[in-house]
Parts: sequence; C-alpha cells; structure tokens
Amino acid sequence: MVNYVCPIMVNRYSMSLHDSRHPVVETILKTPFISNSICLSKENNISVITGPNMVGKVLICVKLREL
Repeated sequence: MVNYVCPIMVNRYSMSLHDSRHPVVETILKTPFISNSICLSKENNISVITGPNMVGKVLICVKLREL
C-alpha cells in the first residue's frame, strides 16, 4: 500500500510537486511507476517537458492544472 498525502496549500506564487504519483495509472501499470517532481515559481516560471511517448509528460501537466 502506498502512502498518499494531501497537498499543502500556501499563499505564495509557486507550485511544487515532489515525487508525485498518479494512483490510477500506477495501479494499471505492469512496470514500476516512476514518480515526478517539478517546481514553478516567479524565478522558474516555465519548464520544457520532453521525453518519449508514455513517460508521464501529460500526467505532470494534469497534476499542475489540478492544483
């Protein structure tokens, strides 16, 4: 069983995901799920997310949108 945590909301112009996971995708995968981390702030307000198909680029964008 994986221990999931609730996000910590702060009143700052930043967004950070550390070792984030997607519970549904992680459940259906036959291979180990690789967690993702990303940080956006005033100083680091853009990130280029690259990689081959099916590696989680869209999952990172969806997780950021949900915050």
